[in-house]
Amino acid sequence: MPSDQPQQLGNEVFIAVTLPNSSERLPMNGKVVWINSKTQSGRPAGFAVQIGSDIAGQRIKNEVERLLAGKIDSLQSTYTM
Repeated sequence: MPSDQPQQLGNEVFIAVTLPNSSERLPMNGKVVWINSKTQSGRPAGFAVQIGSDIAGQRIKNEVERLLAGKIDSLQSTYTM
């Protein structure tokens, strides 16, 4: 999640996710699991969020997996781990 707001590992966050090829903003609860405090190696400053296990989180997880299917050998970069 590109952001200049400071975060701490383990913080619970509420964000709205807009997936590629969609204008819908999907609300999601999650936990901060990785922090990049400044832009480096082509990655913007921000943090990574572990997707919540609630219904909204599972919907987003399923859609992200669908979008990433077949991209493992792609040269297109993603912010996924």
